[in-house]
Amino acid sequence: MEPTGQRRFNWVRGDLHQIVRSSTGVRLNERGVQVIRSPSTVTVEWKTLPCLPDPSSLCTTEDGGRFFPIDSVNVSGNASAVAGGMRSIAEVGCSSTAAKRTLVFPSSRYDVSVCDVVDGRLDVFWDGETLHYRRLRTPTWLYMLVGAACVYLVSCVAQNLTALLVNPNEAKPGVGTGLGVGPGP
Repeated sequence: MEPTGQRRFNWVRGDLHQIVRSSTGVRLNERGVQVIRSPSTVTVEWKTLPCLPDPSSLCTTEDGGRFFPIDSVNVSGNASAVAGGMRSIAEVGCSSTAAKRTLVFPSSRYDVSVCDVVDGRLDVFWDGETLHYRRLRTPTWLYMLVGAACVYLVSCVAQNLTALLVNPNEAKPGVGTGLGVGPGP
């Protein structure tokens, strides 16, 4: 049973299947799933794998690796044994202990799941025949720094607006941010 308000993606039938097949591509990363309806350009830094639609997953590679399977997720117990282009994904891979993955020994197979997207910062774009992927490189601390800077700037603007609205005659240049808000000399 799925948690309240959540359901599994079914890539092979139903509404999601129709939406995916009528689009130009699907992008999955830590920010969510985006169905792309307009032509998109993949940059040079993306790696590619041939990946064809499959009844048990979004797509399957020539080596048998599956992307976002709808049944059990099988991974090799030895990342260096993973075949071909999937090795670079498996080497970083998902490290969550709650990922509900099945380790298979010996195996050259690696199934990519949502855990790889979130935990391994994987960014995936599938256009129906080719899968493009890369690792997101923007560090989390940078997002936090930009967020803190935005909060600070908004608070400075709020202080200036408050000073102007409460006592417009006593507002002095430089209150809050040094922007020179207030009446002239």
